[in-house]
Amino acid sequence: MPHLLIDGYNLLYVLAKGPILSLQKSREALLTQLNRYQGLKPGVEICVVFDSTYENHVDFQRDKFGAIEIVYTRSNQSADDYIHEECSKHPSHYVVVSNDHQVQLSAENFSSLAISADEFARKLPNKNEVTAKENPYLEDKEDKGPLYPKVSTKKKGSSKKLPKRERRKANQLKNL
Repeated sequence: MPHLLIDGYNLLYVLAKGPILSLQKSREALLTQLNRYQGLKPGVEICVVFDSTYENHVDFQRDKFGAIEIVYTRSNQSADDYIHEECSKHPSHYVVVSNDHQVQLSAENFSSLAISADEFARKLPNKNEVTAKENPYLEDKEDKGPLYPKVSTKKKGSSKKLPKRERRKANQLKNL
């Protein structure tokens, strides 16, 4: 199962869609939303990395929010540097979530999958969506779509095939 390594403030600003008044409340809202996501995808491990440059009193510490691991970097280290360091220690182990192109390239150099924070934000559940853990009566009820799907006679040839790199990325994103 995938192990997500998320640039926390990067995703936070994507989800905020406006000015952030309180970093603490915004972080808690982000972690709550990620916790709900993890409830929907139980095999996914999540590590959120926050820059300590926003916090004067923090010097490298780890914390937990449910099953989500939270990392505050050292005062002289950015989240980007920490993500680069982790990807170099464990090649092809992470799915990195960041809008920073340098971080994405660095992750891909170590055979990890990199997706943008915008793309990952679309995969997160809505605030009003209820998980099966929160309401056990929803566990057996799944709507798989129409009873008889539309059948197409249009042929798919090799010209419709995505490049290998894109197919690999799409295959790994199915698990998110």
